[in-house]
Amino acid sequence: MLSDPTIAVVEDDEDIRGNVCSYLTQSGFRAWGAESAEDFYVHLLHEHADLVVIDISLPGEDGLSATGHLRRMDGMGIVLVTGRGGTVDMAQGLAVGADVYLPKPLELPVLVAALHSLHRRMTLMAAPAVPSPASRE
Repeated sequence: MLSDPTIAVVEDDEDIRGNVCSYLTQSGFRAWGAESAEDFYVHLLHEHADLVVIDISLPGEDGLSATGHLRRMDGMGIVLVTGRGGTVDMAQGLAVGADVYLPKPLELPVLVAALHSLHRRMTLMAAPAVPSPASRE
């Protein structure tokens, strides 16, 4: 059985951030929020996160840049969220390292399903390989 992951929500809109964190908590996740990429990095010094939901349009360092940094330094699952729903924007987000790209307005049940799917895939990838019965003969 998979343990419930901890989710960091990086969103500069306080209402959206609070609503997403509350919904994730009600859905069985542990969740905490940050208002900017810089605030997120500071929180990571003393708060754990398995997955991050990050808005592209943030004050200071934007979500695309933060995604690139996270992809280079950590195995954290990354969900980019943005009002930019075009295919070029989506391709750019995925190219810099996002695992999932969701347009706004954010459908919270879709976010929860995406987080469960991403966590399941990450957990399976991290599990040691079990030899097949044929290879043990």
